[in-house]
Amino acid sequence: MTKDTKELFNKIKSGTSSTEEDEIMKNWLHQLNNDKAVDLSPHEIRLAKNNIWKGIVSELKIEEPKKRKLWPLISAAAAVIIVALLVVYENKGIFNTQNEQQLTYLQQDKDPGNTKAHVLLADGSVINIDQAHNESLLSKAGIKIEKKSNGSIVYKLVVKAQESKEFKYNKIYTPKGGQFNIELADGSKVMLNAYSSLSYPTFFKDDERSVELSGEAFFKIKKLEKNGINIPFYVKTRTQRIEVLGTAFNVSAYDDDDFTATTLIEGKVSVNVLNSSNKKILYPGEQSYLLNDNNSLKINKGNVESAIAWTDGNFLFEDSYLKDILMHISRWYDIDISLRDIPKTRYNIFISRNNKLSTVLKMLEKTGDLKFRVINNTIEIIK
Repeated sequence: MTKDTKELFNKIKSGTSSTEEDEIMKNWLHQLNNDKAVDLSPHEIRLAKNNIWKGIVSELKIEEPKKRKLWPLISAAAAVIIVALLVVYENKGIFNTQNEQQLTYLQQDKDPGNTKAHVLLADGSVINIDQAHNESLLSKAGIKIEKKSNGSIVYKLVVKAQESKEFKYNKIYTPKGGQFNIELADGSKVMLNAYSSLSYPTFFKDDERSVELSGEAFFKIKKLEKNGINIPFYVKTRTQRIEVLGTAFNVSAYDDDDFTATTLIEGKVSVNVLNSSNKKILYPGEQSYLLNDNNSLKINKGNVESAIAWTDGNFLFEDSYLKDILMHISRWYDIDISLRDIPKTRYNIFISRNNKLSTVLKMLEKTGDLKFRVINNTIEIIK
């Protein structure tokens, strides 16, 4: 870093820089976004990014995204993602309060999702978990509620002893606008995202554990052994079967998406495409991406933080198509989207999922050239 550059950076850090000097800094960040050389250290980039982010939070009065706590994994691309977002914001004039008047004011608004789920028992009966205070109902569903010392509630699935040779499944499912954390009978933990379901057996076999997923879930599987032999854990979706021994990973397998993505955080998994010999081994930081229509399975790197941001209560999209972003928004806010003529526009977005729908759509408007409105519980693009 040159002497002049260092002096300028110190001014910006102390808040004594002029408007012209601020523009120089923004140009450097823009160079970073375009993969060009930039005369700033990683630490200085983070400081500049934090200063600009504070301006965004103040301008839009949004809730800041949460920092990762549960599964600390640092992505090398994470800082670049955020800086790229901030550059896009600045280029759109986010600090010009006159632009606020140009926003589309929504005719309707929606609160974010929360904890809610239902259980479909093997006998066909349905129990609303978040409204079931009767212990006998929860016991029938094979669910035990425990309170931790910090006041949080843990829902544990209790797989009963084998009563017959008939293998039956119960199903926990979250509606749109809901998510749910559960602990399986073997100690494994599953976090279900909105509009998802997990089918689990009424009893586990001695030589394997197996569940079925539709939608999205984060798994933290407990390693088990019997007579010195590992008991495998399987997650089956509509298009693939994942084999694990003891690991943490995310699976996105929504029926209304044209892909299935498996992202490994720690450990090792084998991803097997159903009705195919296509098989891949994943290592930490890797993501398998399966196109459902042709069984094409590829391995990518660098998308881990985006894939698991929802587990921390955040939206994080890196160069994502608008359609994919709107699909996530639709599930979390229990709202429909108009799929007609959605442009193939890409966005970088990082925002807390605890914000109201209007705030998230305002961020999309600030980031791109499109305007949105909500009518009859449907997000539409204004042309």
